[in-house]
Amino acid sequence: MSLSSTTNPNVFIINQASQPEESILPDSNNTVAPMETEIKGELDDSSEASEMTTTTEEVINTPNSAYPDLEKRLETYMRRVFCLKEIETTNEYDPKEVEYFGVLSLTDVRAPRRKLWYMYYATTEQLDRTVDRIHRKYGQRNMYELFRKPVYSGAGMRSRVKNHFGGLRWYVKGNVLEAPPDSSYNDEKVVNTIADLYRAERRKYYDYLLYRNNLYTTWTYQHLNA
Repeated sequence: MSLSSTTNPNVFIINQASQPEESILPDSNNTVAPMETEIKGELDDSSEASEMTTTTEEVINTPNSAYPDLEKRLETYMRRVFCLKEIETTNEYDPKEVEYFGVLSLTDVRAPRRKLWYMYYATTEQLDRTVDRIHRKYGQRNMYELFRKPVYSGAGMRSRVKNHFGGLRWYVKGNVLEAPPDSSYNDEKVVNTIADLYRAERRKYYDYLLYRNNLYTTWTYQHLNA
């Protein structure tokens, strides 16, 4: 497996080795069964993990000297902003629970001119297994990865993407996106559109947090930080 990038910073193409299996996608008029992969996580690349040095691990595990007890301060801040009871608790953050949302480009061997893409989301522990399952279903030679980013909610991001392309009168069923034959969309344009939706999704959460922050400061003089 090799990773290459194009001139567009949002486009990442993973070249897979050829496999003997080959899959044929259903016609656009047929029902495409959605893949129930409601899995959460972040990319767990074994090759990258093996190359992680002790120095890198030490940097990751070293507390932020500029902000002592940063995790506790964030916990206190979020509880005060959202009017939650302040309790003494340990940090329960687990990097394995971070959700990733991704998009694969598909090729129908019976109709190569069809413009198809497949969406998925998964967690660190099950991300690779999810992608392998998709490869077995559609054929590894018939697809390659275009987009993968951490998100707050994989299901929420997928819904935003489906609603956007559905509004463009695309064929949207389950995790499959298909552009009309006369559409000007290609892989790069799809990636740019999804990247814009990704930034809009993150902005939505930021704006809501800022709204709660401003609302809190209007009726209390208590400091937000610990």
